[in-house]
Amino acid sequence: KNRYPVPPMNQLLTVFNGSTIFSKIDLCGAYNLLRIKEGDEHLTAFRAKYGSYGYLVMPFGLTNSKASLQNVVNDIFSEFLYVFVVVYLDDIMVFSSSEEEHVKHVASVLQRLRDNNLFSKASKCLFHASSVEYLGYVVSSDGLKMDSSKEALSQFQVLKEPFTTAPILSHFNPSLGTIVETNASDYALGTLLSQVNDSGKHPIAFDNCKLLPAELNYEIHDKELLGIVWALKR
Repeated sequence: KNRYPVPPMNQLLTVFNGSTIFSKIDLCGAYNLLRIKEGDEHLTAFRAKYGSYGYLVMPFGLTNSKASLQNVVNDIFSEFLYVFVVVYLDDIMVFSSSEEEHVKHVASVLQRLRDNNLFSKASKCLFHASSVEYLGYVVSSDGLKMDSSKEALSQFQVLKEPFTTAPILSHFNPSLGTIVETNASDYALGTLLSQVNDSGKHPIAFDNCKLLPAELNYEIHDKELLGIVWALKR
């Protein structure tokens, strides 16, 4: 296994102090730009409808893909690394303290890409910016801050809401319809019963149980159905 180290993100993000202008370059199909060593194509073999095939270039997902790519880009930019360039796999960041310097730095990086037949995706590149998103952070002359537009961050806020806001548990009203929500895992069932009144949707009961030994052998769709039957019996 190729154990070439991929640099930790916190190490990369410590080199921007004093920089005021940034450019970000995204390599296009980065892994696929690396040729599999001739004679080793059979190690990537996979079967398809009409026979067995092997990759000629590095595919995504191989155990050595990340380490191999990082090794290549570090070698290409070795004399620039941590001087005015940092590279995390296919994400290249160029940073400078002045516009004049930055023009030269970007030109050097682009020339090095051309010399090594590497290509970038224009739609994902950003040049000569005072603020740029990199590895989940917004980098500027003021420092680092989290990128608030990240979907994962916004989804975390949605997930956090139920845990930080106590739900109002309502009494069961036989004149209202009841919403049954269930879930089944490999070894347990869970259910939530809710009703909608004038103030909105409110839970009226929570419950869960462990599956019996025989029920553990059920297919997942049978476990889901069992969850519904079990919830209705509560």
